[in-house]
Amino acid sequence: MKLGKISLILSAVACMALNASATIYNTGYSTSLNGGGQLVDNLWRITNLQQVPTGVTLPTPPYPAFVLPAATITWPWDLSAPPVGANTFATQWDSNQQPAFSGGDTNGMITTYTLDFNAPVGNYTLYFESDNYLDMYLGSVSLPNRFLTEAAGNPGDFLAWHSTTVNVATAGLNQLNILVYNFPFPTGNYTGLRVNFEAPSVPEPSSMALMAGGLVALLAAAKRRKQ
Repeated sequence: MKLGKISLILSAVACMALNASATIYNTGYSTSLNGGGQLVDNLWRITNLQQVPTGVTLPTPPYPAFVLPAATITWPWDLSAPPVGANTFATQWDSNQQPAFSGGDTNGMITTYTLDFNAPVGNYTLYFESDNYLDMYLGSVSLPNRFLTEAAGNPGDFLAWHSTTVNVATAGLNQLNILVYNFPFPTGNYTGLRVNFEAPSVPEPSSMALMAGGLVALLAAAKRRKQ
């Protein structure tokens, strides 16, 4: 095989490796209307609820997270664009219920938001906000810090973006579990999570096979040249 043909194969393999598009996992990025005319998030889901306030009826997990349009947000939650360094795709608040329930909430609640995502091995930056604070788990492994950013006169970390590094040690399907802790509030309450996150796509099996075929062709060509 001539050097030019070898170069073409190398270029094709390189293009497949470089052109793997990133996948967006932002809350509210992939939405649809459910049977009740409510927006739900097709990427994130509610997999657990604890300490549900008395007299409040919520769906039984698992179910999709509800997307809160800006017009329904009456709390002073941040509606700013993603921070510098994040991806540029829009992010909306997800909640365990839409619209917000009314009535007393003497217990607060813990809502688990779950994301199943594909990614190669590597470190990825995840930007987030929540009401009121949260713990994060990659699978069942806790990420290093509990993100409690309560400040005097500013209850909750839902007014500013925060970030952490997610270390993916195993390529392919991974699961991110975020437990959002919501403080009690006597006259009605709801909680939310906002995430801006992307990861390179894992190559499809067909692409992997094509890349392997290209490498085999290169090895065979090199062997023939030696002979």
